[in-house]
Amino acid sequence: MIAFQVKAVADNDKPIAVSQLPAVSQQVIKSHFAGKKVAMAKQETGLLDKNYEVVFTSGEKVEFDKKGNWKEIDCKLSAVPAKLIPAKIASYLKSNYPGVKVLKLEKGNNEYEVNLANGMEITFNKNFRCHRHRLNKTDMHKASDACNDKAGAIAAQRRQNCKKLTDRATATTQGTCLPALPQVSHKAAPGKPAGVCRLIYYTFVYLPQSV
Repeated sequence: MIAFQVKAVADNDKPIAVSQLPAVSQQVIKSHFAGKKVAMAKQETGLLDKNYEVVFTSGEKVEFDKKGNWKEIDCKLSAVPAKLIPAKIASYLKSNYPGVKVLKLEKGNNEYEVNLANGMEITFNKNFRCHRHRLNKTDMHKASDACNDKAGAIAAQRRQNCKKLTDRATATTQGTCLPALPQVSHKAAPGKPAGVCRLIYYTFVYLPQSV
């Protein structure tokens, strides 16, 4: 019975308004998540500590300590705001993982943990020195799935663009443009020049060929 009472106290979470968050937390939201709508804010009270959590309708989540300083920033559907990433960590990532989004940033007592969009988890000590790399297979698979989805969308757009361009060129060419190929020759109509449907920056562009 005593153990149950302790657990009940430890799990004492309650919804709160954003205005009830510590001033520091409110400033983080105002400065770095401007324009995003808050879906939920809550206060988590444990036996020895108190924390706050804010979840946005767009999927981002931020956890704060009792003083209002951020502890964890989870932006798996977007990216952690650049200005919230410590300068030395940002510099390391720019040099070693250029262009890779930071999806999650967690701050502990003596270290920082960074989750990247390519599935890498990187840990930095309190002096911002990198001392551990690990490949998170779950995040890697998610990134791969997202890439496949994007590739599928690009392929669909290719087919649509190529069809439009092929239809537009029917007065001078005959044939079918196959979207899976980067370049597809067209059989020339009598007295008309041959042409190709060439892939340029993910878009098929019809280019007449000189005879």
